[in-house]
Amino acid sequence: MFSFSYCVSRSSDCLLPLNPSAATSSVQQSRGLVGIRTTAFACGACVADAIARVKCIDDPSPFSLHYSGQNEGPTRPYGFESGSFESLAANLPIYDPKLTALRFQCLDYMRGMTIRDDGTWNPTIFNFDNSLTPHGGDLEIMNHLSIELALPRPYPVTESSMITHAARLISAQNGALTEILPEFEYFRDIIFHFKHSVSGAASTPNVEEGYIWLPTDATLKWTVKPISEENKTLQYQVTAFRGTLQEFVDPSAVNKENSPQNAFNSFLSLFSKSKISRNKLSCADPTNIVNSCGDKFVKGKAKPVSVKNEDDILHLTNEELPTFGGVLTPADSERFLQFFTVPYLRIPLILDFFANGDPGRLVALKTKSLQLIVDAALFEPGLWKPADFFEQVTEIPIVNEEKLQHMLSTPIGTLFNEIAKSPDVLTSCVIKMLERAVDMDVGRYVETSSSGPLILYTSRLAVRIEGFLKFALRQCNTVGQPRPRGLEFMETWKVEKAMKAIRKTLDEKVIPMLEYWIDPVRCKKVDHSNLVHAHLIYLFKNYTYEEFDYRSISVLLTSQVYLSINHRFSNKAYDDLADSSDPSKPPPSIQIAQSEIFDIIQSKRYHMLQYMKENPDDANAAMEAVVRIATGTGPRAINDSKTKLMKQRNWKSIGHPSCYGRFVPDTEDEKLRDGSYRKPKQGESFEQWMLRVTTKEVGIEMNVQISEFTLQNHKMMLLDPSIMKHKDFQYTKKTVLADASDVACAEVVHTANRYHWRLVGQRYDVMSWAPDKRNYYEIKGVLNRDYSRKFPNNLRNGETWIAEVLLEKLPLILPGVSLYMTPNDQSNMPYAHLYGWMENPSVGDIPFSHTLKEVFVSHNPPVVTVFNVKEYGRRHLRTLEYTSNMSLCLHEVDGEPYPDRVGGVLAMSGGIPMTTLSPEPSLIITRALNAEMGTQTLIPSRFMAGLLPDCLIDKMCELYNLDEHDDVPCIYFVNVLQPIHRHLTP
Repeated sequence: MFSFSYCVSRSSDCLLPLNPSAATSSVQQSRGLVGIRTTAFACGACVADAIARVKCIDDPSPFSLHYSGQNEGPTRPYGFESGSFESLAANLPIYDPKLTALRFQCLDYMRGMTIRDDGTWNPTIFNFDNSLTPHGGDLEIMNHLSIELALPRPYPVTESSMITHAARLISAQNGALTEILPEFEYFRDIIFHFKHSVSGAASTPNVEEGYIWLPTDATLKWTVKPISEENKTLQYQVTAFRGTLQEFVDPSAVNKENSPQNAFNSFLSLFSKSKISRNKLSCADPTNIVNSCGDKFVKGKAKPVSVKNEDDILHLTNEELPTFGGVLTPADSERFLQFFTVPYLRIPLILDFFANGDPGRLVALKTKSLQLIVDAALFEPGLWKPADFFEQVTEIPIVNEEKLQHMLSTPIGTLFNEIAKSPDVLTSCVIKMLERAVDMDVGRYVETSSSGPLILYTSRLAVRIEGFLKFALRQCNTVGQPRPRGLEFMETWKVEKAMKAIRKTLDEKVIPMLEYWIDPVRCKKVDHSNLVHAHLIYLFKNYTYEEFDYRSISVLLTSQVYLSINHRFSNKAYDDLADSSDPSKPPPSIQIAQSEIFDIIQSKRYHMLQYMKENPDDANAAMEAVVRIATGTGPRAINDSKTKLMKQRNWKSIGHPSCYGRFVPDTEDEKLRDGSYRKPKQGESFEQWMLRVTTKEVGIEMNVQISEFTLQNHKMMLLDPSIMKHKDFQYTKKTVLADASDVACAEVVHTANRYHWRLVGQRYDVMSWAPDKRNYYEIKGVLNRDYSRKFPNNLRNGETWIAEVLLEKLPLILPGVSLYMTPNDQSNMPYAHLYGWMENPSVGDIPFSHTLKEVFVSHNPPVVTVFNVKEYGRRHLRTLEYTSNMSLCLHEVDGEPYPDRVGGVLAMSGGIPMTTLSPEPSLIITRALNAEMGTQTLIPSRFMAGLLPDCLIDKMCELYNLDEHDDVPCIYFVNVLQPIHRHLTP
């Protein structure tokens, strides 16, 4: 058997939570995700603990022997406390029944490792959520390991010196221990990640939207420092994610003591802090509900109040009672709140409140805050009852609050407890709510209507309840296995009957209704389609492989591809109960935590691939449905007559082990289909081979592994957010895309300096160019050679008018600039055209040393106009900077006009002629609406200022239905293929 050190070090990718820590920090930080993360880290901690207790036969680890209590001599085993995982994590909703059951298994394990058979407790280590100073078991095990390994110990031995000694060893500031026992360092970091996932403050700094953290960012860096200048006791200082201090919430919030005063103090220690701290509070706690949603508290006109019983609720004024944007009356709100004062009974009371009586109550569930509260009441696991708890009720009522909470705790969660003890009210109310909501259908999703958000929420609720029912039924019907603790007396026939009733309503009513909503003929809003597609995926969350059919795999495939193309997944969370900006509105975006969608797609992928392999006809039909949905050419399901007209292609996975799940039709190249294109060609280098196989042309491909659809070698995706916000894209966004927040596109080609996308179904192309960092001033022969005569040298007699207008003015407007003109005789020309380089100020690392200036000199009346020559999409265009006569300029220059004299004529000048340029990115937009018009390129009006009269530009704006008051008016010019400015040679 391998040593513990070797086992942990070689399994660090699995045990060290660097990957999940970085991954979960890069996505939407919903309360559900935090619940998943804490459970996953708890599992990792339990696995690491189990490995640490194994005594290896070849080279036993001293840490393993001491930790497990197997070391020779008077030693004892150690463990780590569940701590905040038992208390704070009970407030986090978990919508997956497997994870809920797993959470309580972890709690059982942790308690089993810290309590002896005689009821006494083993010492515990790494209690970071209580104190960042080593204490208790930390000091003892460090002392034992120091003796075992002959490490220097402090003398004389005092509590302060042992704390300092232990802190330096544990943090590895003194690397003597971790150098000998690297497994100790691994184990320490695993436990720290677990503890911080539950009761930690913000683990990452504020970063830009969509930032992706890497596993290396999650690596913990340990040091020690004194608590304060007065208190020299050392404490750990742990950083990660760009040096962010990994702090914990107030330890009082982790306190398991449940007296009313302690509970309210714990609430205040989290409620007044950041959103991350508030999210650790239960959304089913009446104190949190009132202080987060009451009108008076939302407006900041009252201090937080404690709400623990019915008397506290009756004393609330109408201003303090939450009405959730007026969807509940004060009387209903008062009654609703009272249900939360009895956590053990709240589930049937709340569901009955909405399922029966006034229909207005059910409609109220369209609001985000009420959805959060009801979800919390059902899916927060609640307090845990350990297996060794045998205390009985000896008095009624139970006065001791702590004892009462222990008596009402459950071994496997409140929802499982309800399913086991009294499933009738739970299931009947959920079915009734779903059926009543479906009856309100208006034929499509309408933002301003209550029916759409209500139908979607009750569907989600039914799916989640179905998942818990199915899991409980499977656990109780497993042959040869005892029923889980807490489900011993569940009536399986009731649960099975209710589960079938829920699924029948979902299959026969909800799924057809949602597909009707998103028919391309009927639904034109991409955001609505994204919302419905996400719920279609969700409706198949509980499907097993045995239940798969054509409809299930085709819906899962088409919906996930549609979302990957059209929905921008954000890391912004929407489940802060205290966020009351729109109290009567439904949740934004897709209304489901993104982690749940990712989990469904990931968990069903293997079963989908297996089903498609065994049912090729269904797989072919599903792939054709993906093509229709992705390209917007039709719905998922089409009638038989259309199927006969369109011959169905045979889709198969590319025949190479590394390409399994990449499906292509039989119309593709045979070498692509059988995977032989990946074989190296004679004389081909590895770099050439890699480039060839990764850029292999493909007409159409569906990658089931990553939900990616490729059409004509173009991957479908959402247009980059920076492009959507670009000033030159705003006209297209408003006029063509109806001001949509996102738009689907296909990548055409990406090069070192240019990204080229095609907007799906719009006939528009977008090209984003990186800044051109070439210094044109230093490039030989870059300027037009026709401009060879230096001004004012060699002027003809008839050309003196140019000097009369410009010579005196030139040092003032363009100091240090040498201008050049053509050698042609310009005596009788209406204007003269000159250009020259102006030196840029030396600032930073700007590659441009000079800016090209273009000067137009008008003969009669005398006017001087100055342009900058600016690179835009690797073409050079003019931008108007200055005119000596505002009344004769074709454009009104920005800035305040001022009097100036040119060629003896006094006029109002405008602009700043000495401006310089630095490299900037640029955006080119083209369209090809039809063959007659050809390809048109959008030219922002700033490049036409001074070249065309403003009145003409306004007229063209009118012809193209352009709002002349837009921030960036633009005009499409036909076949703009050559640079407008011709001084720089093409």
